[in-house]
Amino acid sequence: MTRLREEMEQERRIQDEKRKQEKEYLQKMLIENEKNKARAEEDKQAEMKADVLAQEEYAKMLDKQEADRVREFKNREQRAQNFMNRLASTVIAKQQARMANENDVIARYEAEREMRARVEDERKQERDRNEKDQMRKILAQQMEEKRRREADEKALNDEQANIWRQDKQNYELEE
Repeated sequence: MTRLREEMEQERRIQDEKRKQEKEYLQKMLIENEKNKARAEEDKQAEMKADVLAQEEYAKMLDKQEADRVREFKNREQRAQNFMNRLASTVIAKQQARMANENDVIARYEAEREMRARVEDERKQERDRNEKDQMRKILAQQMEEKRRREADEKALNDEQANIWRQDKQNYELEE
């Protein structure tokens, strides 16, 4: 009887220790998941801030370019006016043709610059999409790994239960 009590007490201690370990493991997993969630949220906030800053910088750059273009245009008009006042009508016609050509060149340059900016924005969006896809894949892998660990734990628990059941049957036969 004493031996039986000792075995039962030992079995209870083993089960208590196993429960304690499972509880600790679960707590660690919960803490790790919370940290990962917080880290992902911080990354998302930082990315949003970076996007806002980039958009603000881009808007400032466009404003500056527009102001420079307006100033240049005004300067060019002033020069043209002074020039027209001094020259005859044929020279004025040539100047206007040159200004039209310059405006065409500027317009083409602005169109090319706008196209390059649009292409860069599309590349950035594609990079962002790729990073998000990569994050989704990583999260899916982590979830699959967690499922596998849980299945392995369940299999181990089932195996342990079978061993205990067999021990009990052996014990009862022995008794």
